[in-house]
Amino acid sequence: MRAGLTFDELDRLASESFWAGDVRRAAACYEAMLRLIAEHPPGDPEEHARKAALVELRRGAALRRCSATSTARSAIESAISRSEGLPEIQAQAYLLLAALLVQLGKLPLARDATERAIALAAPLDDAKLRGWTWIERGEVLAASGDPAGARAAFLRARKEVRLAHDFRHAIKVEGNIGTCLHALGRHAQARRRYLAAIAMARRHDSPAAEVLWLVELGRLALDEGRLEEADRCAAAALGRAKPSDDRLTCFRAEWLRHRVHQRRHPDDPDRHRIAHLRRLYVKLEDHGGVSEIREFGTLHGIVSSGGGS
Repeated sequence: MRAGLTFDELDRLASESFWAGDVRRAAACYEAMLRLIAEHPPGDPEEHARKAALVELRRGAALRRCSATSTARSAIESAISRSEGLPEIQAQAYLLLAALLVQLGKLPLARDATERAIALAAPLDDAKLRGWTWIERGEVLAASGDPAGARAAFLRARKEVRLAHDFRHAIKVEGNIGTCLHALGRHAQARRRYLAAIAMARRHDSPAAEVLWLVELGRLALDEGRLEEADRCAAAALGRAKPSDDRLTCFRAEWLRHRVHQRRHPDDPDRHRIAHLRRLYVKLEDHGGVSEIREFGTLHGIVSSGGGS
Protein backbone atom coordinates (compact mmCIF):
# COMPACT_ATOMS: atom_id res chain seq x y z
CA MET A 1 0.00 0.00 0.00
CA ARG A 2 1.39 3.40 -0.98
CA ALA A 3 2.29 5.83 1.83
CA GLY A 4 0.87 9.33 2.00
CA LEU A 5 -2.64 8.56 0.76
CA THR A 6 -5.48 10.77 1.92
CA PHE A 7 -8.45 9.45 3.89
CA ASP A 8 -10.67 9.46 0.79
CA GLU A 9 -7.98 7.75 -1.33
CA LEU A 10 -7.57 5.04 1.32
CA ASP A 11 -11.35 4.63 1.46
CA ARG A 12 -11.57 4.07 -2.31
CA LEU A 13 -8.62 1.67 -2.29
CA ALA A 14 -10.07 -0.27 0.64
CA SER A 15 -13.46 -0.65 -1.05
CA GLU A 16 -11.92 -1.70 -4.38
CA SER A 17 -9.63 -4.21 -2.62
CA PHE A 18 -12.42 -5.68 -0.50
CA TRP A 19 -14.78 -6.35 -3.41
CA ALA A 20 -11.92 -7.66 -5.56
CA GLY A 21 -11.20 -10.24 -2.85
CA ASP A 22 -7.97 -8.68 -1.51
CA VAL A 23 -9.32 -8.42 2.02
CA ARG A 24 -5.93 -8.20 3.73
CA ARG A 25 -5.10 -5.08 1.76
CA ALA A 26 -8.55 -3.69 2.61
CA ALA A 27 -7.97 -4.33 6.33
CA ALA A 28 -4.59 -2.56 6.14
CA CYS A 29 -6.26 0.45 4.48
CA TYR A 30 -8.88 0.64 7.22
CA GLU A 31 -6.18 0.49 9.91
CA ALA A 32 -4.41 3.41 8.19
CA MET A 33 -7.71 5.30 8.09
CA LEU A 34 -8.20 4.81 11.82
CA ARG A 35 -4.72 6.23 12.43
CA LEU A 36 -5.57 9.27 10.31
CA ILE A 37 -8.79 9.83 12.29
CA ALA A 38 -6.85 9.61 15.57
CA GLU A 39 -4.14 12.01 14.32
CA HIS A 40 -6.55 14.49 12.64
CA PRO A 41 -9.98 14.13 14.29
CA PRO A 42 -12.90 15.99 12.68
CA GLY A 43 -13.95 19.09 14.60
CA ASP A 44 -17.53 17.87 14.99
CA PRO A 45 -17.68 15.13 17.69
CA GLU A 46 -20.65 13.45 15.97
CA GLU A 47 -18.81 13.35 12.65
CA HIS A 48 -15.76 11.93 14.46
CA ALA A 49 -17.84 9.18 16.07
CA ARG A 50 -19.59 8.34 12.78
CA LYS A 51 -16.35 8.16 10.79
CA ALA A 52 -14.56 6.04 13.38
CA ALA A 53 -17.52 3.67 13.77
CA LEU A 54 -17.88 3.16 10.01
CA VAL A 55 -14.17 2.46 9.55
CA GLU A 56 -14.14 -0.02 12.46
CA LEU A 57 -17.22 -1.69 10.97
CA ARG A 58 -15.57 -2.11 7.57
CA ARG A 59 -12.30 -3.19 9.14
CA GLY A 60 -14.21 -5.87 11.05
CA ALA A 61 -15.81 -7.08 7.81
CA ALA A 62 -12.40 -7.34 6.13
CA LEU A 63 -10.82 -9.11 9.11
CA ARG A 64 -13.71 -11.59 9.22
CA ARG A 65 -13.06 -12.45 5.59
CA CYS A 66 -9.36 -12.92 6.50
CA SER A 67 -10.50 -15.49 9.12
CA ALA A 68 -8.87 -13.31 11.81
CA THR A 69 -11.88 -13.98 14.00
CA SER A 70 -10.68 -12.62 17.36
CA THR A 71 -9.45 -9.37 15.84
CA ALA A 72 -12.57 -9.10 13.70
CA ARG A 73 -14.81 -9.52 16.72
CA SER A 74 -12.88 -6.83 18.63
CA ALA A 75 -13.23 -4.40 15.70
CA ILE A 76 -16.96 -5.10 15.36
CA GLU A 77 -17.56 -4.68 19.09
CA SER A 78 -15.60 -1.41 18.94
CA ALA A 79 -17.90 -0.30 16.10
CA ILE A 80 -20.94 -1.16 18.26
CA SER A 81 -19.54 0.91 21.13
CA ARG A 82 -18.53 3.85 18.92
CA SER A 83 -21.94 3.97 17.19
CA GLU A 84 -24.02 4.58 20.31
CA GLY A 85 -26.75 6.97 19.20
CA LEU A 86 -26.18 6.10 15.52
CA PRO A 87 -28.78 3.33 15.02
CA GLU A 88 -28.13 2.68 11.31
CA ILE A 89 -24.42 2.02 11.89
CA GLN A 90 -25.00 0.14 15.14
CA ALA A 91 -27.55 -2.12 13.46
CA GLN A 92 -25.03 -2.94 10.72
CA ALA A 93 -22.40 -3.72 13.35
CA TYR A 94 -24.75 -6.09 15.18
CA LEU A 95 -25.56 -7.82 11.86
CA LEU A 96 -21.87 -8.26 11.10
CA LEU A 97 -21.36 -9.62 14.62
CA ALA A 98 -24.25 -12.06 14.06
CA ALA A 99 -22.68 -13.30 10.81
CA LEU A 100 -19.35 -13.86 12.57
CA LEU A 101 -21.04 -15.69 15.45
CA VAL A 102 -22.90 -17.99 13.02
CA GLN A 103 -19.56 -18.80 11.41
CA LEU A 104 -18.13 -19.60 14.85
CA GLY A 105 -21.14 -21.79 15.69
CA LYS A 106 -22.29 -19.56 18.57
CA LEU A 107 -25.95 -19.54 17.61
CA PRO A 108 -27.65 -18.19 20.78
CA LEU A 109 -25.35 -15.15 20.69
CA ALA A 110 -25.92 -14.78 16.94
CA ARG A 111 -29.68 -14.85 17.48
CA ASP A 112 -29.42 -12.15 20.16
CA ALA A 113 -27.24 -9.92 17.93
CA THR A 114 -29.69 -10.31 15.05
CA GLU A 115 -32.67 -9.33 17.20
CA ARG A 116 -30.80 -6.27 18.47
CA ALA A 117 -30.15 -5.24 14.87
CA ILE A 118 -33.81 -5.78 13.94
CA ALA A 119 -34.93 -3.57 16.84
CA LEU A 120 -32.51 -0.81 15.81
CA ALA A 121 -33.53 -0.99 12.13
CA ALA A 122 -37.29 -1.12 12.71
CA PRO A 123 -37.87 2.68 12.98
CA LEU A 124 -35.58 3.47 10.02
CA ASP A 125 -36.76 3.93 6.44
CA ASP A 126 -33.98 1.80 4.94
CA ALA A 127 -34.93 -1.13 2.68
CA LYS A 128 -31.29 -2.18 2.26
CA LEU A 129 -30.81 -2.48 6.02
CA ARG A 130 -34.16 -4.28 6.45
CA GLY A 131 -33.09 -6.76 3.78
CA TRP A 132 -29.83 -7.40 5.61
CA THR A 133 -31.68 -8.04 8.90
CA TRP A 134 -33.86 -10.67 7.20
CA ILE A 135 -30.78 -12.28 5.66
CA GLU A 136 -29.12 -12.68 9.05
CA ARG A 137 -32.31 -13.98 10.62
CA GLY A 138 -32.45 -16.54 7.81
CA GLU A 139 -28.82 -17.54 8.31
CA VAL A 140 -29.37 -18.09 12.03
CA LEU A 141 -32.45 -20.22 11.27
CA ALA A 142 -30.56 -22.21 8.61
CA ALA A 143 -27.64 -22.85 10.98
CA SER A 144 -30.16 -23.91 13.66
CA GLY A 145 -31.55 -26.63 11.37
CA ASP A 146 -34.72 -24.88 10.17
CA PRO A 147 -34.34 -24.61 6.35
CA ALA A 148 -38.05 -23.96 5.79
CA GLY A 149 -38.08 -21.04 8.25
CA ALA A 150 -34.80 -19.77 6.80
CA ARG A 151 -36.20 -19.88 3.25
CA ALA A 152 -39.20 -17.78 4.33
CA ALA A 153 -36.82 -15.20 5.84
CA PHE A 154 -34.68 -15.13 2.69
CA LEU A 155 -37.75 -14.65 0.49
CA ARG A 156 -38.72 -11.67 2.66
CA ALA A 157 -35.13 -10.38 2.35
CA ARG A 158 -35.30 -10.69 -1.43
CA LYS A 159 -38.26 -8.29 -1.58
CA GLU A 160 -36.35 -5.70 0.44
CA VAL A 161 -33.04 -5.92 -1.45
CA ARG A 162 -34.87 -5.66 -4.77
CA LEU A 163 -36.62 -2.55 -3.48
CA ALA A 164 -33.23 -1.12 -2.48
CA HIS A 165 -31.50 -2.18 -5.75
CA ASP A 166 -28.88 -3.82 -3.51
CA PHE A 167 -27.16 -6.24 -5.88
CA ARG A 168 -24.54 -7.47 -3.38
CA HIS A 169 -27.16 -8.69 -0.92
CA ALA A 170 -29.31 -9.90 -3.83
CA ILE A 171 -26.51 -12.33 -4.79
CA LYS A 172 -26.35 -13.58 -1.21
CA VAL A 173 -30.12 -14.02 -0.96
CA GLU A 174 -30.30 -15.98 -4.22
CA GLY A 175 -27.60 -18.40 -3.08
CA ASN A 176 -29.03 -18.72 0.42
CA ILE A 177 -32.42 -19.68 -0.97
CA GLY A 178 -30.52 -22.35 -2.88
CA THR A 179 -28.97 -23.75 0.30
CA CYS A 180 -32.43 -23.99 1.89
CA LEU A 181 -33.84 -25.81 -1.14
CA HIS A 182 -30.79 -28.10 -1.11
CA ALA A 183 -31.41 -28.94 2.55
CA LEU A 184 -35.08 -29.59 1.77
CA GLY A 185 -34.11 -32.06 -0.98
CA ARG A 186 -35.34 -29.86 -3.83
CA HIS A 187 -32.16 -30.23 -5.84
CA ALA A 188 -33.28 -28.98 -9.26
CA GLN A 189 -34.57 -25.72 -7.75
CA ALA A 190 -31.43 -25.37 -5.61
CA ARG A 191 -29.25 -25.76 -8.70
CA ARG A 192 -31.10 -22.95 -10.47
CA ARG A 193 -30.59 -20.65 -7.48
CA TYR A 194 -26.86 -21.43 -7.22
CA LEU A 195 -26.36 -20.86 -10.95
CA ALA A 196 -28.29 -17.58 -10.75
CA ALA A 197 -26.14 -16.42 -7.79
CA ILE A 198 -22.92 -17.32 -9.64
CA ALA A 199 -24.10 -15.50 -12.78
CA MET A 200 -25.00 -12.40 -10.74
CA ALA A 201 -21.63 -12.46 -8.96
CA ARG A 202 -19.81 -12.60 -12.30
CA ARG A 203 -21.96 -9.86 -13.77
CA HIS A 204 -21.19 -7.56 -10.84
CA ASP A 205 -17.52 -8.63 -10.57
CA SER A 206 -17.85 -10.06 -7.06
CA PRO A 207 -15.32 -12.93 -6.88
CA ALA A 208 -15.85 -13.62 -3.17
CA ALA A 209 -19.55 -14.27 -3.78
CA GLU A 210 -18.78 -16.32 -6.90
CA VAL A 211 -16.48 -18.75 -5.06
CA LEU A 212 -18.97 -19.16 -2.21
CA TRP A 213 -21.72 -20.35 -4.53
CA LEU A 214 -19.34 -22.39 -6.70
CA VAL A 215 -18.52 -24.46 -3.61
CA GLU A 216 -22.21 -24.89 -2.78
CA LEU A 217 -22.97 -25.92 -6.37
CA GLY A 218 -20.13 -28.43 -6.10
CA ARG A 219 -21.54 -29.83 -2.87
CA LEU A 220 -24.91 -30.27 -4.57
CA ALA A 221 -23.26 -31.98 -7.55
CA LEU A 222 -21.47 -34.37 -5.17
CA ASP A 223 -24.76 -35.22 -3.45
CA GLU A 224 -26.19 -36.04 -6.88
CA GLY A 225 -23.19 -38.18 -7.86
CA ARG A 226 -21.95 -35.69 -10.49
CA LEU A 227 -18.27 -36.11 -9.59
CA GLU A 228 -16.80 -34.31 -12.61
CA GLU A 229 -18.99 -31.27 -11.99
CA ALA A 230 -18.24 -31.25 -8.26
CA ASP A 231 -14.48 -31.38 -8.91
CA ARG A 232 -14.75 -28.69 -11.59
CA CYS A 233 -16.62 -26.35 -9.22
CA ALA A 234 -14.07 -26.93 -6.44
CA ALA A 235 -11.14 -26.31 -8.79
CA ALA A 236 -12.73 -23.09 -10.08
CA ALA A 237 -13.34 -21.87 -6.52
CA LEU A 238 -9.73 -22.62 -5.58
CA GLY A 239 -8.49 -20.73 -8.62
CA ARG A 240 -10.31 -17.60 -7.46
CA ALA A 241 -9.70 -18.00 -3.70
CA LYS A 242 -5.96 -18.76 -3.61
CA PRO A 243 -4.71 -15.42 -5.01
CA SER A 244 -6.60 -13.53 -2.29
CA ASP A 245 -5.58 -16.03 0.43
CA ASP A 246 -9.21 -16.81 1.28
CA ARG A 247 -8.36 -19.65 3.65
CA LEU A 248 -11.89 -20.68 4.51
CA THR A 249 -12.94 -21.05 0.87
CA CYS A 250 -9.67 -22.85 0.11
CA PHE A 251 -10.40 -25.30 2.94
CA ARG A 252 -13.99 -25.89 1.82
CA ALA A 253 -12.98 -26.39 -1.81
CA GLU A 254 -10.08 -28.73 -0.93
CA TRP A 255 -12.37 -30.73 1.35
CA LEU A 256 -14.87 -31.03 -1.51
CA ARG A 257 -12.09 -32.29 -3.82
CA HIS A 258 -11.05 -34.79 -1.15
CA ARG A 259 -14.61 -36.13 -0.95
CA VAL A 260 -14.71 -36.45 -4.74
CA HIS A 261 -11.36 -38.29 -4.62
CA GLN A 262 -12.74 -40.67 -1.98
CA ARG A 263 -15.66 -41.56 -4.23
CA ARG A 264 -13.35 -42.23 -7.18
CA HIS A 265 -10.54 -43.96 -5.29
CA PRO A 266 -11.91 -45.30 -1.98
CA ASP A 267 -8.64 -47.11 -1.15
CA ASP A 268 -6.41 -44.05 -1.62
CA PRO A 269 -6.06 -42.01 1.62
CA ASP A 270 -5.26 -38.80 -0.33
CA ARG A 271 -2.46 -38.06 2.16
CA HIS A 272 -1.01 -34.98 0.45
CA ARG A 273 -4.36 -33.15 0.41
CA ILE A 274 -5.16 -34.21 3.98
CA ALA A 275 -1.81 -32.80 5.15
CA HIS A 276 -2.63 -29.52 3.41
CA LEU A 277 -6.09 -29.49 5.00
CA ARG A 278 -4.55 -30.03 8.43
CA ARG A 279 -2.35 -26.96 7.95
CA LEU A 280 -5.37 -24.89 6.96
CA TYR A 281 -7.47 -26.33 9.79
CA VAL A 282 -5.04 -25.02 12.43
CA LYS A 283 -5.89 -21.48 11.24
CA LEU A 284 -9.63 -22.13 11.03
CA GLU A 285 -10.49 -24.52 13.85
CA ASP A 286 -12.58 -21.95 15.73
CA HIS A 287 -15.05 -21.83 12.80
CA GLY A 288 -17.35 -24.31 14.49
CA GLY A 289 -20.37 -23.20 12.46
CA VAL A 290 -18.83 -24.32 9.16
CA SER A 291 -19.88 -27.89 8.33
CA GLU A 292 -16.62 -28.83 6.58
CA ILE A 293 -14.57 -27.71 9.59
CA ARG A 294 -16.70 -29.87 11.88
CA GLU A 295 -16.54 -32.85 9.51
CA PHE A 296 -12.77 -32.68 9.22
CA GLY A 297 -12.26 -32.31 12.96
CA THR A 298 -14.59 -35.23 13.72
CA LEU A 299 -13.12 -37.59 11.13
CA HIS A 300 -9.54 -36.79 12.13
CA GLY A 301 -10.08 -36.86 15.88
CA ILE A 302 -9.56 -33.13 16.41
CA VAL A 303 -11.71 -31.27 18.93
CA SER A 304 -12.72 -27.89 17.49
CA SER A 305 -12.73 -24.83 19.72
CA GLY A 306 -15.87 -23.53 17.95
CA GLY A 307 -19.50 -23.98 18.98
CA GLY A 308 -21.23 -23.33 22.27
CA SER A 309 -22.94 -20.14 23.29
